[in-house]
Amino acid sequence: MHGRFTGGTTGPRVDRVASVRDGDLIRVVVLTRTLDILVGAAEFVSRRSGLRHFRPRFTRGVLAQFANPVLPIAHGAVSG
Repeated sequence: MHGRFTGGTTGPRVDRVASVRDGDLIRVVVLTRTLDILVGAAEFVSRRSGLRHFRPRFTRGVLAQFANPVLPIAHGAVSG
């Protein structure tokens, strides 16, 4: 593992954002803890419709705990 996920990183950071593509403009406001993807609403809807749902390969046991989808950040981003 590297610093991003082991607590070795301090301060603000932005990690993976599924709907952002190379060349997109984003706006990060540290004070409000927001990230805006600066693309049109129609383009954003189009991107979301193309996303596939992830199906975990492991459904039981220890590996299933890691494969379970994580709850949204608004719910604490913990494994469901």
